[in-house]
Amino acid sequence: MSSAEDWDRELEEHLRVLRRSANEFSTVLSRLRGRGTARGVAIEVDANGDITSLQIAPSAMSWSPSQLSHALVEIHRRARSDIQTQTAKLLQTADPQLRLGIEGLNGEPSQTSRTERARLTEAEIQAADDAYFARLNGEEW
Repeated sequence: MSSAEDWDRELEEHLRVLRRSANEFSTVLSRLRGRGTARGVAIEVDANGDITSLQIAPSAMSWSPSQLSHALVEIHRRARSDIQTQTAKLLQTADPQLRLGIEGLNGEPSQTSRTERARLTEAEIQAADDAYFARLNGEEW
């Protein structure tokens, strides 16, 4: 068997593990809810910050329109803050490759990725490049 076939098999296994991690992450993320409450008003949001539940106590219905709207905006802000905290915690427990991809999509370069890159010398980077292209071309260097 050639090293290119071995590399393909390794890549397929890595992608299978990454897909499974992404599916698990997505499932947990879809179940997360952020909550905000105050004075008889409760708002629940999903991971996107969209309202999934709104409860207003009868006593809050006697508030002025500006009081109610101000309370709703503030409680929604709290719920969004709560879900952001939860998703950040979830992301920290995610597969490192998945986390790097998500952070990259969000335009938030990971501190870990910057640190890991900073540890490599020029010679190590060149050796890694050579090894990658050797595997890609089925050659040994």
